Amino acid sequence: MNDLIAEVFHNEEPVGILFRQNDKYFFNYYDAYLTDKTKPAISLTLP
Repeated sequence: MNDLIAEVFHNEEPVGILFRQNDKYFFNYYDAYLTDKTKPAISLTLP
């Protein structure tokens, strides 16, 4: 079960989901954002 979920945006565009599960944090890009090679990474520490 997810403890916390947040939708992440870049310039008002939805980018992905940040969530906490079992006291660990995970980030998943939306496929549409990830496959567009013109879009920047959200953070240097996120994949």
